[in-house]
Amino acid sequence: MSDFQIPEAQVLSILERIDEDNFFQQIIALDPHDPDFVEDVEAAERALIESGFAKSGWLKIGAAKGWLVWHLSGRVGRAKCPKTGAGGFGGADLPSGLTGGQFELYLSKDDRLRAKLDLSPKGGAAPTNWKGTGTQKGLSNREGQPWTGSYN
Repeated sequence: MSDFQIPEAQVLSILERIDEDNFFQQIIALDPHDPDFVEDVEAAERALIESGFAKSGWLKIGAAKGWLVWHLSGRVGRAKCPKTGAGGFGGADLPSGLTGGQFELYLSKDDRLRAKLDLSPKGGAAPTNWKGTGTQKGLSNREGQPWTGSYN
């Protein structure tokens, strides 16, 4: 881990601007001076490109500076996270018309693994469950507990 420090407000500003096309480059901006982090992010991006899954079904994950952020089918989720790493998973698109709400993200400890994303929309709409396969470095859940946060 590098000693590169950026203010919390700048971290949140980077997270607010995350977009689908430049996701991995924007995640690297959270800690560009940590070669292990940069390598993990680039490995996740390569794995997705080589996966054969359609881009619209890509779950992209990055974590640094106390935050985890993911992007899938136009939705972005954020959560506090003490880990640093990245992941990329391929699966189906999320259904259209999905509203923001809370999420639970499950990952295993293996390099090649499955991800499960449970979305609970605001207003009591039926939950949506997404599953995909891919890779991750540094983001496995402790003792099977999911990463939890909000998405829009």
